Amino acid sequence: MNKIEIMEEKMTRMLSQLMAVLTVVDEPVPKPKKNDSDKPLMIIGPIAVGKDTMINRLKRKYPNKINKLPSYTTRPIRSGEKDGVDYYFVTKEEFIRLKNKGELFEIQEYNNNW
Repeated sequence: MNKIEIMEEKMTRMLSQLMAVLTVVDEPVPKPKKNDSDKPLMIIGPIAVGKDTMINRLKRKYPNKINKLPSYTTRPIRSGEKDGVDYYFVTKEEFIRLKNKGELFEIQEYNNNW
């Protein structure tokens, strides 16, 4: 196995463990403390590791607590996707402009798209 395959295998195991925990845990979301504010949770990982699956599962379990922020992409929109909901679909030129301005948190190229 190469390093990428090992990492993908580890991410798959971690995702399976997290999904198992989400299946077992059936407690209400605790109320925020007086000085507590909503904290962001970033779910990042290699392409096709199951990030959207995990986010959708969390959204079903905690509908008033989980929001997904769309990523920017230069790939063509697929059937059933909505611009501004699933992704922000932009041209490669617009993506490069955002990248050069430092407005993107994570950047990954895949199949000649961002």
